Formats: sequence, C-alpha cells, structure tokens
Amino acid sequence: MNDFMKGVHGEYANDLDLDIFDGDAISYETLMFDSNESLSLGEPLDSEGYKIYPITVVDHAWTVRIRPLPTFNLRIDTDRPIMVALIGSAASLALTLIVWLLLTGRSRALHDSLHDSLTGLPNRKLFIERLQQALLIKSREKRSLAILFIDLDKFKPVNDSFGHIVGDLTLSAVAQRIEGCLRKSDTVARIGGDEFIVLLPTIRTEQDASEVSKKICHALSMPFEFAKQSLSISSSIGVAIYPEHGSDETTLIKNADTAMYYAKTSGRNNVKIYKPSMNIR
Repeated sequence: MNDFMKGVHGEYANDLDLDIFDGDAISYETLMFDSNESLSLGEPLDSEGYKIYPITVVDHAWTVRIRPLPTFNLRIDTDRPIMVALIGSAASLALTLIVWLLLTGRSRALHDSLHDSLTGLPNRKLFIERLQQALLIKSREKRSLAILFIDLDKFKPVNDSFGHIVGDLTLSAVAQRIEGCLRKSDTVARIGGDEFIVLLPTIRTEQDASEVSKKICHALSMPFEFAKQSLSISSSIGVAIYPEHGSDETTLIKNADTAMYYAKTSGRNNVKIYKPSMNIR
C-alpha cells in the first residue's frame, strides 16, 4: 500500500500519519493508542490530532484513522488535505479488494469445476487428472495401482421411500465412510448418482486392493441413522489393477466397472477382481 499511496500523493505521502483497520467496530479510544508513534513515545496520542473515518469499499467495512502532519497541510495545494489523503486511501483499498475478490472468485470457480457440489468429493474430471498423473509415476517405477468402482445397492428405494433430502444426506454420509477407509494419498470421487470410484495409487499386491474394498463394503453395509430413522444399503465393488488389467485410465475404469457388474449380479454387497473372461457375457 505504501507504493500505491506514494503514487497517489507523490512526495507528500511521507507527511501522512495513516492507519487502516479491517472493520468499523473499533472504538475511538482504542484507535488513540494503536499507533507506532504512541508506542515509541510511550504516551497516548492527542485525540484532537486525528480524524476517524468509517468507509465501505466493495461492500467491505473499514475504519481509517488519519492525521496529516503540519508539513502536509502547508505543502499540498488544497484546503482539504484530509479528503485528499482519504480518497487515496479508499482508492488503494478498492484496488486491493478488487484484486482479492478476483483471485478468490477464480479459486472458488476452479474448485467448484473439479468437485462434486453435494459431497465435496473430487468429480470425474479431477479423478481422471489424478489417475493420469499416478499412471505416469507407476510406469516409471514399475509398480502397481488399483481402481475400485463402487455402485450402491438398494439406493433407489431410499429416494422413493424417504425422499431426495434423505437420499442426499445418505450420499454425503457414504462419501464420509469411504474416505474413512482410505489413506490420505488415496482419492475417492463421485462420478454419478450413486457411483463412486477410488484410486489407490500405491499397492503391493492385489490383496491390498481387495482388503480395502472389503473394508469399504463393510462400512457401507452398516445402518445409516437420519432423524431417528434407520435405513440400510450396501455396495458392489469392482477392482482393476494396473498394469495387469489395463495400462491407461479408460481401460482401467472400464474393467473396474465390468467387475462391479459381476459383483452386483453375484448377489451384491461383495467385491470382484477383474478377469478378462468377464468381458464375455
């Protein structure tokens, strides 16, 4: 802000004693003691020497405390030096806030474009990006990763019997339970109405993926409680392993989906590892 103020007031900027506070609920007495000058001198400021201005810039409240030094009053070519300084302060605040709002808005828009609005989980686009990055790493390391394709069983009756509000609450709770079964390095995304997909970027054996899948399956089979009502669902999970079951994201997701179909048609609430023979229906 100092550079900006010098741009507004030129050589006179050094003749201003200026403080800006976020918010307008600061008492005059508090402002009197909040200054570098008062701290260095060890005594309170003269209340007659300061002007207090509450201002709003871009819908945000600020409090400005300003005191032009005698040299400012003498050198500036105006009979209202306080207003000159105040206008410069407001302009600098406006510029700062506009930039902040633009950056915040862009960041929020980017986040929203990559996440599911209901559960807050990554969406398909972000999942694919992370999977592609993981595949590049594993291709160099010659190590494995796993994809878990999760489809909820008996979810449609939940919406039909309890309504979409309870259905949405259930999906959010499902997301939390799946996350509770994973490591921080893993990714779970919601890619459809009641479909979720998990990336395990590091596994040693197929058994590792199977154990995580069974853990998720068990967690989702536990009753959900909403407003003193209990409801039950389950899940069918298909697993595909890199590089055995595919070397690219499209093939791996397709084969995990195929294995999930076999899990569902085999009684639901279970896990199936992909096999090439599953492509023959």
